[in-house]
Amino acid sequence: MVIEITDYPEYIELSKSQRLKPYKQGKKITKTIQLKIDKGEYIWNNEKLVDLQGNIIPANKTQIGKPRLKKINGQDIWSGNVNKHTRNKYKTVLNDFYYKVIQNCGEKLKCLKKPLMIKFIFYYDGKQDLDNHSYIHIKVILDVIKQFIGDDTLEYINGITIQGVKSEERKLIIEI
Repeated sequence: MVIEITDYPEYIELSKSQRLKPYKQGKKITKTIQLKIDKGEYIWNNEKLVDLQGNIIPANKTQIGKPRLKKINGQDIWSGNVNKHTRNKYKTVLNDFYYKVIQNCGEKLKCLKKPLMIKFIFYYDGKQDLDNHSYIHIKVILDVIKQFIGDDTLEYINGITIQGVKSEERKLIIEI
């Protein structure tokens, strides 16, 4: 059985729209902003940078109103750089995505002779290590497959292989 998934998730949306973040006194500021402070165009008001009309000067001017995205990366989870809320968001979004794909062949999965051998072939740009790129996807996919075959112990799945292929087109092929 072969499952082909085109354009599998690369990013997780953490928020729909980023809000204004003001410059704060004592924090790093750009040279351009420092020049405007020196000229008297901007002043500090309650530790926030404002213009002469009292409008807050955003430190994230280019990001306001845009979604906040986080690249899916197993290394961040492994090293503890991702908090539990973001990790749960990874799991929820990916589980929903892969469940919709795999449920179409759920009955076929139930009928396959156990234990299963599963091969994952990731087509991606190759900028991340293969293990960091694939780790979270494989974990979630196995959890979804488990819902259809009963478990993911050695009696049900006794082999997993991972292959990476450098490609401009993102796709994932699962051979079972």
